[in-house]
Amino acid sequence: MTGKERILKTLKGKPVDRVPIWLLDPFANDMVIDDWTEKWMTDDPLFIDLRDYYWENCELIFEYKTLSPFGICNRILATPPRYIRVKYEKYEGDTKIIVYQVKTPKGDLQYVEKYEKNIATPWSVEHPLKTLDDAKKLISVDGTPEEIDFTDFFKIRDHIGDRGVMMILINTPVVTVSSSFKFEDFLVYTITEYDLIKEMTHIAYERIEAVIKQCVDAGLGPIFRLMGSEQCTPPMNSLGKYLNLVYKYEKDLIEKIHESGNFAAVHCHGNVRTVLPYMVKAGVDMLDPVEAPPSGDVTFSEAKQIVGRNMTLAGNFQYDDLSREAPERIREQVKNLFADGQKDHVIISCTGYPITYMGESLYRNYKELIDAGIAYGSF
Repeated sequence: MTGKERILKTLKGKPVDRVPIWLLDPFANDMVIDDWTEKWMTDDPLFIDLRDYYWENCELIFEYKTLSPFGICNRILATPPRYIRVKYEKYEGDTKIIVYQVKTPKGDLQYVEKYEKNIATPWSVEHPLKTLDDAKKLISVDGTPEEIDFTDFFKIRDHIGDRGVMMILINTPVVTVSSSFKFEDFLVYTITEYDLIKEMTHIAYERIEAVIKQCVDAGLGPIFRLMGSEQCTPPMNSLGKYLNLVYKYEKDLIEKIHESGNFAAVHCHGNVRTVLPYMVKAGVDMLDPVEAPPSGDVTFSEAKQIVGRNMTLAGNFQYDDLSREAPERIREQVKNLFADGQKDHVIISCTGYPITYMGESLYRNYKELIDAGIAYGSF
């Protein structure tokens, strides 16, 4: 059975020979490398060996990203990239700082990101929205989407072949609002300026809906992954606000994804016990990473009981455990994942991934996870 068949059959609840193993980005990525933040991927012999081992033994899910400031579904209210430009870049030792300018009819906004050399993640050091007036500026932008060139998507899909599938990353509407502010300001505004937050979320929804339409019309698929709803799950926000700011819009987007014959996944860290029934009702096909206490509030077995066989669960190995635990402990965790006897609708996955050079312990534990997953996950 090919990796592609194994993933798609698992999502459909059909018989497979073993549970798929998905180690997240960057293990499926051997093509797109940023010289400043990701050069380590071509220099680290442990990472290179592990990536090769992953390609030989596991399933590839390539995460097609649309989320950067110039992405078609960025976290600046999904503002069309034509309104965003790099104002300037500067370097301070191993730190790269990019200052972005967002053009609006009511005045320009500034957004600053920091990148450390050989660390594959950005830091937002200045958010575009500092005041409520800034929010009104961003709302004033014409959100009509521009035509998107998906040439790279099809090149990557052809490169992966039957070893796996493509997954298009799409921000859930509210995260494009929350990420435009400092997060603590956003949380306050969900109380003091709730009507504004609802208006901005609806604007983001309309823009993201148009992006998804372009994607499906161009033949993208088979998985669309909605990102970031943990920023509104209880206790971060009330259940009522989750329903109004997340569930309402994700349900509509998922319906459109399903109408195109594709699968809808949700990426949501932290506490999900309260919202799992609503994810099932919204038609979510797959949820990751399903974190057990103390990082989350539901064990993998409990989550299985809540969702039944209506949803595939991907998880639930903490990256911190992979970094610190003994290999025997990792093997035991894999064995315990199937202690209830249920292997269908399950994908072995992790809560995070390496963003810089790997140590020996992390390398050994990843290999143990793969080997144990094959041993205990086989039918």
